[in-house]
Amino acid sequence: MEPIDLAVRLIKESSSLVALTGAGISTDSGIPDFRSPDGIWNRYPALLGDYSTFQKHPEKFLELGKELLPVLMSAQPNKGHTALRDLEGMGYIKAVITQNIDGLHQAAGTQKVIEIHGTYKTATCTRCYRKFSIDEMLSLLRGIPLCPDCSSIVKPDVVMFGEQLPREAFLEAKKLAEDADVMIVAGSSLEVYPASHLVLVTKGNHGRIIIINDTKTALDRVADVVIRDNLSVQLPRIVEKCKEERL
Repeated sequence: MEPIDLAVRLIKESSSLVALTGAGISTDSGIPDFRSPDGIWNRYPALLGDYSTFQKHPEKFLELGKELLPVLMSAQPNKGHTALRDLEGMGYIKAVITQNIDGLHQAAGTQKVIEIHGTYKTATCTRCYRKFSIDEMLSLLRGIPLCPDCSSIVKPDVVMFGEQLPREAFLEAKKLAEDADVMIVAGSSLEVYPASHLVLVTKGNHGRIIIINDTKTALDRVADVVIRDNLSVQLPRIVEKCKEERL
């Protein structure tokens, strides 16, 4: 049986399926990933993504943010995002857990999205915890973004290295992984904990793992199906096969 056909069979037989997505699902939307040969960390020191660096040198993080923000704001969902939306609409996918901060799953129309690494669309004052929308944040970006109430630094609601994940989001993701009988991993290298741990949680509870990525991942060895190809090609193919078998 071809890997894609086995994936379709597992999806159709599932009663509690979740998807876990990483940067690879958004590269066809023009958003660069971080770890590929032409990724962000080959052009900026990875230290810029560290929370302690942000606290000491927010102006350095601001340089990275000013490059990424227009890209994030102009990006549109691609066929990978819409395929997962369709699988949710067909009643197969219970939720999408994403490591991405771009909001493209929601833009595609997916209803249940758990953002374990936060979102670029809001920000929070590091002192008084006032919340800011993306439009308010943009107005602060002429220099180091400072809170108008207390003059402290305003930080985007994205998880940096050295920061804890949003507690509620991660607990919900962990519960979904525990209950899942199938997990589709789409576009993640699975090198970052705790996202990679979610795969092992599902596998440890006898769930089946489908990995779709254009390169090897750190957990290919535990997968029941590995499809090494472009997500924007393979996810729509899976949707079409699921539709065909419904007829």
